Amino acid sequence: MSAQAPTDDFRERVLEGRRMAESGDFQAAEGHFRMLLDETRGRHAGNHVLAMQSLITLFGRSGRYLEAHVLAQGIARRAREIGQEADVELSFALGAICGALSQLELFEALGAALADLRAVLDRAPTSRLQTELMYHAAAGTHARGCGDFERARTHQSAYRRLVEDADVEDVFRWSLLMGQAQLAFHEGDHARARRHLAELGDGDTTPMFHRLKELSLSVGIFAKLGQTNEARAAAHEAVTILESVREQSGLASGRIHEGSLLAGSLEQLGELELATRVYDLVAAAVLIRLRQVDECTRALPELGLDDDESAAVLAHFRQRFLVEQRQLLRRVANLLTSRGDDYVQALLARSAPAGMVAICAWCESVRPSDGRWLPIGHYIPREGSLDLTHTACPRCAARVHAAWPVAG
Repeated sequence: MSAQAPTDDFRERVLEGRRMAESGDFQAAEGHFRMLLDETRGRHAGNHVLAMQSLITLFGRSGRYLEAHVLAQGIARRAREIGQEADVELSFALGAICGALSQLELFEALGAALADLRAVLDRAPTSRLQTELMYHAAAGTHARGCGDFERARTHQSAYRRLVEDADVEDVFRWSLLMGQAQLAFHEGDHARARRHLAELGDGDTTPMFHRLKELSLSVGIFAKLGQTNEARAAAHEAVTILESVREQSGLASGRIHEGSLLAGSLEQLGELELATRVYDLVAAAVLIRLRQVDECTRALPELGLDDDESAAVLAHFRQRFLVEQRQLLRRVANLLTSRGDDYVQALLARSAPAGMVAICAWCESVRPSDGRWLPIGHYIPREGSLDLTHTACPRCAARVHAAWPVAG
């Protein structure tokens, strides 16, 4: 794998895709890297690995951690077959696997992957800065997830020393400040969390997806500090970003996570109309994500990853994903019913406008253009983007009508 280095002209084509991602066009970047991957498969090993690494990085930065994990496993398997001469590729792959598992919160698997990565890094003749950063970031998340805040701070300090002593991409400095703010928030030190976020600036030069994560955390911090006006302002800016990236299917996973947090905060702030719109955007992202997971499942045999480990990670993700979406829809139903009889009656009488997909706020059902009601887990949309509206399926409508009889 490492015997054949990428060609110079191919590196330039990879940089072209990275510029697309940096400009915020993740969908175009994904298409570009997939094209490079297809071109190099079975032809040039070095170029093929670089294309796969670029796609893994793109998936990781856009929140598609399942896909990043699957592709990284492919590189790791081939690197292990070659031996220690492919340790550079193996360390990158293990770093990506650790990053994906930390975001998916699969902490048992993450602990084993971290041990593997540490062993590869310790036997390396020279330090590998980027992979060391990936290791400490994932290890810190693992520690925080296990409630070991002291160990999390140790890894955070190691990460900070590496960043301060080297010339690294801005994304690594951003990750440091976000990690510090998240740890402080989990420890209950909301004032310190706010100070770390303040170091990130006003967001003028921050990529939209990163800014969304900043704002989502900011709303929670401001709410804890009792700064309601600041929380509302941050929430409104976050909704504007969610609206602006709704056509970016590559950011669907991030929209689900950050949007769900934001909608909950908007409910607490009393911004019910805005919370409902955010839930619509999140629900659309859920359906797009289901399609992406379906595509990932079908790609496993082609990538040589139809093994027990890949299947176990995929099955765990699917199960947790559907549970989370049921919870999401129940929150929507609770929000809508809390708004009173008139609103619920109007909701039940409403039909989805042309071109929109209806989603029942009371159960896991969606109604695409063919008019059939399907469980959300059985509906795999083929559209590039989706516009959703919450309503009620016939069964739930009858139940809700019984609970809210028409006055007469």
